[in-house]
Amino acid sequence: MISRWGRQAAGVLFLCSTTRRVGLALRSAYVNEPHTYGLVGGAVDPGEDARKAVSREAWEEIGCHLDPRKLVELHVHREPGFQYTTYLCVTKQEFQVPPENLNWETDAFAWLDLASLPANIHPDVAILLADPEVSGCWAGVRD
Repeated sequence: MISRWGRQAAGVLFLCSTTRRVGLALRSAYVNEPHTYGLVGGAVDPGEDARKAVSREAWEEIGCHLDPRKLVELHVHREPGFQYTTYLCVTKQEFQVPPENLNWETDAFAWLDLASLPANIHPDVAILLADPEVSGCWAGVRD
């Protein structure tokens, strides 16, 4: 059984419109599915909506300020007692995340080519990236 942090969570997939690469976090040894590339994100706190939660998580995990209004809802995964909302954040430039900005959940942040993703992609992210409906959402993204 997969353990969850609460009943609702959210994550963000970064897409650079110039390079067409995705930004993912390398998960630390202290989280579920360690040493895999996954989304930046986590639990939605009481009284918080998913957009604000993912913005807060981006700050906590990689030191990145996100405007919740600019996040595009990409996918909502629902199962009994749990919901995970994935947002897309489009950037014109790939940004670097200094090691001092990373928290205990994240070992690194990397920009990866969709055509040659490493084998250690988080299983749920691999499913998300392979979904034609999801990839269709960013097909029209321009720099």
